[in-house]
Amino acid sequence: MGENIIGCLNYYGFGDPINILAIFANSHNGYIVYSIVFILRVYLAGFSALLYSKEMGFNAKASVIGAIAYSFCGFAIYGGLMHIEWLAVLFYFPLMITGAEMVIKGKHYKALFVFSIMYGALCGFYYLYMSSIILAVYCIIRLAFINRLSALRNTLNTIALLLALYSIGIILASPFLLPSINAFLNSERNGNIVSIITDHTLYIPMPHLIRDFFKCSIKVTDTYAMGIGIAEWLLIAISIFMPNSSKNLQLKISLLLASIAVSVPITYWLFNGFGESNS
Repeated sequence: MGENIIGCLNYYGFGDPINILAIFANSHNGYIVYSIVFILRVYLAGFSALLYSKEMGFNAKASVIGAIAYSFCGFAIYGGLMHIEWLAVLFYFPLMITGAEMVIKGKHYKALFVFSIMYGALCGFYYLYMSSIILAVYCIIRLAFINRLSALRNTLNTIALLLALYSIGIILASPFLLPSINAFLNSERNGNIVSIITDHTLYIPMPHLIRDFFKCSIKVTDTYAMGIGIAEWLLIAISIFMPNSSKNLQLKISLLLASIAVSVPITYWLFNGFGESNS
């Protein structure tokens, strides 16, 4: 009856700035506007991936191939066509880690990190929550390799700065984010956290989970959005067998952690706010 409109609609990306294009839609051209917005979101996903590649100093040709594979993964094509709001995270997450990378390296340009957090918070609580977990793991790995765990004071200062900038982004988006969080906490998706995290069976690796995730998705099925396709597999294989380097070692560690994470059921509860287990 009109209660908490933002909280209800923001799960579907109500606060996403790109949705302002909906003002041009009507009963006759709605499908055209939808298609334009979809293409724009896919383009922005590739653009943000290229921005991250540039910050990391990756090879230009390899970066383009990676950006295309990223933009047209199963999650984007299958999931994004069903729920177009899903595509927002493919845009702002690379911006998050690019901005974090700049902060970790001590660069003065910190606005990108704040913008990415604010944008993610405007788009909704759910994917911001998931992205923040991965962002935290990413920052830990990068800080460990850049500072070599020796410059403890510099590491702590960087972490404090990242948290402060993250908080600024959250505050800027709070008019949309806080109602969204309130709606989640008062919904059926809010489960019993204590009983879930104390269930030891959820920490036992299950081979079929990792098999389903790392399968080659050739045929478009209900699980297409979950799996990694041929293009992504090729990029992973090429990266693994590249000459040893610090960047390559970090990639291997990330892949190992990802493999472990997708093999244990607790991960699926964690990334869904302990409300349900969903891949």
